[in-house]
Amino acid sequence: MHVMVTGFPPFPGRPVNPTQELIRQLRANPISSRELRVTPVLLPVEYVQSERVYHESVEFHRPDLVLSFGVGRQPTPLRLEHCGVNEDDAEIPDNAGEYRRGVPIVPGGPPFLRSRHDLESLASHLLISGHPAETSENAGRYVCNHLLYFGMLHAQRAAVPYPFLFTHVAPAELLPESDFLRRALLSMIEWFQSQPLMAGGSHSPIKVHTMSSEAKKYWMGFDLGGTKMLAQVYDENWNVIAKERKRIKPGTNAKGGVERILSTIEESLTKAELTPENLHGLGIGCPGPIDMDRGLLLDLPNLGWEAVPLKERLESKLNCPVAVLNDVDAGTYAEYRRGAAQGARCAIGVFAGTGIGGGCVYKGEILRGQKNSCFEIGHVQVMSNGPRCGCGQRGCLESVASRLAIAAQVARAAYHGDAPKLLEAAGTDLANIRSGALKSSIEKGDLAVADIIKEASRYIGIAIAGVVNLINPEIVVLGGGLVEAMPDLFITHVSRSANKRVMPAFKDSFRVVPAALEDDAGVLGAALWAEYRLGQVDGVTSANSTS
Repeated sequence: MHVMVTGFPPFPGRPVNPTQELIRQLRANPISSRELRVTPVLLPVEYVQSERVYHESVEFHRPDLVLSFGVGRQPTPLRLEHCGVNEDDAEIPDNAGEYRRGVPIVPGGPPFLRSRHDLESLASHLLISGHPAETSENAGRYVCNHLLYFGMLHAQRAAVPYPFLFTHVAPAELLPESDFLRRALLSMIEWFQSQPLMAGGSHSPIKVHTMSSEAKKYWMGFDLGGTKMLAQVYDENWNVIAKERKRIKPGTNAKGGVERILSTIEESLTKAELTPENLHGLGIGCPGPIDMDRGLLLDLPNLGWEAVPLKERLESKLNCPVAVLNDVDAGTYAEYRRGAAQGARCAIGVFAGTGIGGGCVYKGEILRGQKNSCFEIGHVQVMSNGPRCGCGQRGCLESVASRLAIAAQVARAAYHGDAPKLLEAAGTDLANIRSGALKSSIEKGDLAVADIIKEASRYIGIAIAGVVNLINPEIVVLGGGLVEAMPDLFITHVSRSANKRVMPAFKDSFRVVPAALEDDAGVLGAALWAEYRLGQVDGVTSANSTS
């Protein structure tokens, strides 16, 4: 049996950490025999780095059991932790100087995770062996709780789940003897060796933590656009293992469109050498208003589809759970989970393309209105009596700051001789005025083009200021081809414009940042939302807090 044991060094307010001494003892006097091998690992008292070192250590050592220790404040020598909370919230910094207040550990993850082990039985076993112990429902919100939550999630999501336990130990001055923790550790291992541990819902002995192709989890993300569709298959580590892209023929009706979606899904699975039954879930991001609960496409004007029961049709054909969401919501969710907004409590996304879309994620949930769709920031009025918008109103953000609106303005500038470099490169045909051409013309001295971009950024900032005054997000993510081509220009002027217009208390309280995931945001966000929405976290369910 191979056991990995982790401890921590001292941290602010705790100059001596007895778990560091345990690791030192295990290194100086190793436990290694044919029946039992113990690997000691000292983790940093840092939110981010503790995750990295833990993950790398488990992947390298492949233990059968992980026992983690941290120092607490309780007088009882050992406190076995039942519950990890998905939140960092401490008054002191970690050893890297990072303060965290109300920050989710895993954005979009379950709010609580509970140990699957009979900790009352283990506490009794420890007491009988001379090691006083109690169970606990509150591990705090510092790095110990961070590791507890992350470790449980890591253990339960592994290809073959492995047992994990976090124990708080009393301060060094309250422990009975210098070798108390080493002896208690051996007693814990003895108890685990005697247990028929729960694995996958059935009783089985401890299993060696190895990869099994049959046990792997696969997810699919699907991005449905106005002219093309993309399917990507992800493994349990969120690596892309296959993808398939198809164009949507103009005039394709809803029935034909769903058939093409299905063929794209099936071809991507074939490339991955999988079947629909291998998928734990499929998420699909679609343009336009969506009824997320029913998976119903309410109105897709660019495709001419209305009231399409997409979730029902896909699930009936694939025999696989499906989650449907708006494509901009998917992009925002991806940035929240894996991109530029990681670690934020509240983040908004603004994506400028043919139109301008927006999304908001708060505490892991996509913000939704009464009709399951909201955050149409592109239709916030920013100019009285401005240009007519496609929605029928005037002066919407989309009508003055989308890619099409900007292209129309720079085409006029080129026609009037104010953008000679752009005229030389692209002419006045809107179809030729791409993000790269605009960037190049600015670099070559077309000041009129730069002024148009700055003015569009000002309008985006006006809309964002209104949102900041309403919900006060920590991060605003800007995306779209234009922002990707000229991030510094957009970020500088959007941030300046927004900060001029927010309440004084909110000035500089938020960051405007460029999107990090680019074209992958929508398809990845759809897959990540499926993982969260469909509850496929190894059967883990949230529990009520008792603290």
